[in-house]
Amino acid sequence: MPTQVRLSSGHLIIPIVLCLAAAGFNAFFALPLLPTWYAGLIKPAFLPVDTFPFVMVVLFVYLLLGCSVIFIWHASRMAKHDQLLCLGLIIFTIILMGLWGYIFFGLKSPFLGVMISVFVISMLIATMLQSVKVSFGAMLLLTVVVILTFLIAYTNYLIVQFNPSLPIFGI
Repeated sequence: MPTQVRLSSGHLIIPIVLCLAAAGFNAFFALPLLPTWYAGLIKPAFLPVDTFPFVMVVLFVYLLLGCSVIFIWHASRMAKHDQLLCLGLIIFTIILMGLWGYIFFGLKSPFLGVMISVFVISMLIATMLQSVKVSFGAMLLLTVVVILTFLIAYTNYLIVQFNPSLPIFGI
């Protein structure tokens, strides 16, 4: 007989709060530069002029990651090793995403941002593949995160292409 997993509100809130804290770390570097440095960059035509949709997509990605962590953390039908590996991969990926925000906005280096984006997408795919063993729901959410992160990375790449005078290593 499968064991029943009881979820307290803390088990549901902690992963979301931690992911939103990571989003806040990105916002710390991004928000002051959105109306100034970022607004001055040449961007692809499909990007809205207003930065609100950009902020909402990033927030949505972090919320999906938080929900994925909940699914992985509370999956009970697999080996603990697979669960811990999956949690480690997703936490490392969230840290890398924070690093992207610091590099792209804090260092003002879209080029290095592209490099980190490739690594983030690779880690997301690895996490997604590992999560198949742990939680199908997490795998589905991570699929959406991979697609959105790819679109952000592609936009980042186009910004590099459209702004060749930007310094490679930032500032």
